[in-house]
Amino acid sequence: MAQPLCFFIPDHIFTPTTNSNTVANKVEEPKKSNLQANASYRVANSWRNEGSENEDLRLFAVSNELVIESFDEIQTQKVQEPVEEAYTPTKAVRDGYENTLSETIRIPRDDLKFPASIPIEQSRCVFDLQFSKHPWSFPGVLMRCEGEPALERQGDPAVNQCYDHMGIVRDFYREVFGNHAILGEGIPLVGIVHYDFYFPNAWWHERDEKDEGSVPGLIFGDGWDTDPWKNNQPTKWYGGCFGNFVGSLEIVAHEMTHGMVHSLLKLETTEESGSLHEHLADVFGMMCEQWHKNQTVDDADWLVGEDLVAEQFKDLQGFALRSVKAPGTAYDIEDLGIKDSQVDHMSSMMKDKRDVKSIYVNMGIMNKAFYLVAKAMRKDSKTWEKPGKIWYTALQKLRALGRSKCEITGWATITVIAAKNLLKDKTIGQDDVQAVIDAWKEVGVLK
Repeated sequence: MAQPLCFFIPDHIFTPTTNSNTVANKVEEPKKSNLQANASYRVANSWRNEGSENEDLRLFAVSNELVIESFDEIQTQKVQEPVEEAYTPTKAVRDGYENTLSETIRIPRDDLKFPASIPIEQSRCVFDLQFSKHPWSFPGVLMRCEGEPALERQGDPAVNQCYDHMGIVRDFYREVFGNHAILGEGIPLVGIVHYDFYFPNAWWHERDEKDEGSVPGLIFGDGWDTDPWKNNQPTKWYGGCFGNFVGSLEIVAHEMTHGMVHSLLKLETTEESGSLHEHLADVFGMMCEQWHKNQTVDDADWLVGEDLVAEQFKDLQGFALRSVKAPGTAYDIEDLGIKDSQVDHMSSMMKDKRDVKSIYVNMGIMNKAFYLVAKAMRKDSKTWEKPGKIWYTALQKLRALGRSKCEITGWATITVIAAKNLLKDKTIGQDDVQAVIDAWKEVGVLK
């Protein structure tokens, strides 16, 4: 059975919209230049067999609305590429997904190296997979371990970025929440860079719990928009949508938070529990970045994935994958026929919970509630202070309950209980408790 996957770019980002008036919908037959866009749609959806044994193991985090046929129309006006050359990234995605979902990836503990002076759970190891995608090649070549100096690899900062960002996330959880073992006692921090050629994603790989000789880890593709053989310069393929995964602190923190949540709760990754999984990864990932930059609530942009956007999208102001502040507004590009589908109120909740897309659509409700809490407390608190402590305390409460499932209403109730407990400890005030209640009421979760 395949291991649980937590891709940062969820599959519905690659799906063309069906109700837009874009050029894509006006084209009766796919042109040669549309091969890649159509293949992307087929590939991204071909593995989603309803009722398959692995259905409950798939957790994606970036959404299928961005690679569409009209995308090809726009980009081929700028760069005329041969069909075979432009098809390469799609083939990488197809092969990567099929390989990852059909075969078990294993990261052997014996391949790791740790300094005796630092606890294993605080130690980092970074591997270079050297553009392979085969399970037998994992974890790759060990490039840097805890305490070792930065590598001098001109034009390839991936190993150092992975090492540095994992360290920032580790320090964030340790210093802010007192968590010295993000992934659990004796579980190290492992990052793997350069998965496959142009693979446009990153994910959290969870180990088989029965396999004590393996460890979990972060796996990063380089994305379609950079070419590792050309000093990581943007590629000219029109399909170059996302990249810079390991270069984004927010994304590294997002994926490591998936690991922390799994370690604490074994929270399921489907339906509303899956939405909660993604919500927690978003808000704690964002908190980590704001903490590192020492940003206030008003200073932060509250966007997720804005630093993953490829070169051809740089002129689209405000373009991101998600907005925590205003779910549903991260992107709305008429020419491409794509619009952010997240919701920010229970009345708009996506009801078909068997659809994987609902995980990412409905998480917007919880994201908005967290933003409202942070906004209400912004005069005397940054996100990782009062709001973050309430959310982290709620995580501990959920762990104490021993639940692997949690609906949105249940999570709201637990955050209120956590706030009241912190009030008793005089960590927060009565106004702060009321801010949590009011936020959940505003998004229609509590009455």
